[in-house]
Amino acid sequence: MELSIAVTSYVARSDLTVETAAKLRHRLNCWNRHSQQTTTDITPADFDAFRVLAKAAGLSARTIEETVNDLALICGLKEMGRRLKRWKTSATKFVPSLDLISAAYENADAAEWPNCHLTRSPALRVVSSAVWLRAFMVFAFHTGFRLRDLRTITWSSITPDLIDWQASKTSKRHRIPNCAIVERHLEPLRSAGSDRVFPISASQERLLRRELSRLAGDAEAFGPQPLRRAAVTQWAIGGGWSAGEMIQGSGLSGVMSRYVDGLAVLVAALPRRPWPSAMLTADERNARFSREHSLAELAQRLPLDRLDDLLKVGRAFAG
Repeated sequence: MELSIAVTSYVARSDLTVETAAKLRHRLNCWNRHSQQTTTDITPADFDAFRVLAKAAGLSARTIEETVNDLALICGLKEMGRRLKRWKTSATKFVPSLDLISAAYENADAAEWPNCHLTRSPALRVVSSAVWLRAFMVFAFHTGFRLRDLRTITWSSITPDLIDWQASKTSKRHRIPNCAIVERHLEPLRSAGSDRVFPISASQERLLRRELSRLAGDAEAFGPQPLRRAAVTQWAIGGGWSAGEMIQGSGLSGVMSRYVDGLAVLVAALPRRPWPSAMLTADERNARFSREHSLAELAQRLPLDRLDDLLKVGRAFAG
């Protein structure tokens, strides 16, 4: 099959967004400029020849390998020849701790944006900057949404029990259980009169990133994307890797989408998922402390040979 036909078929079959489809067509054009192979009968030798010509033309290793990966996916190939030197991936990026998120949350009282002279939208002036940013942090930490989805999600997609939204980048449907902590923080924003929960424009994304970094005191370690990394990590801790994959969006493909009820997995993971202490009410923090104190007291009273039994019971309940 001709590669151009294969790419068109893949885009239509996968129901991709306009941006992702354009990216795949760009990869195809890149391949066509630096390879003589125009059909899907690509061999590892063809990939290696493309690497040599593309590298000689000045393309970066990232661009070359992303082109190879995309074409291999479209053509259903597993053998891709010898890769160029690997680049640093997002897996090496810093994941903010719960303590850092708590610090940024508490520092929101010193926030100057979005309720300031730089804001044109009346919808952002309904509540204080601290209330708005804390609601944003809580929702981002809970859902793990990308920034584009955070600023475009609508109130109609949120009920007291469920957050239901189709990702703008992947067109994947995300169904995430809602909870009292999220609802408590969103409630003040409902009077803004906008159909969007966080009605900021694309041009204001830079201001949002700058303010969150300032509150955390670290420009590299905090912002919408680090909050997404933290969300995926904490869901994985609370409910196993499957929960983390579902939040990220990669776990709802293939067998997962046909046999696993993603919402059920996330609902089961919700009680075990940690929250930054600053986002909890005093009663919720006291309840956590009381449980921790009771467990510590029980552990001190048990004979040493019974502590292993206590650990086994605890691990069983934790899943």
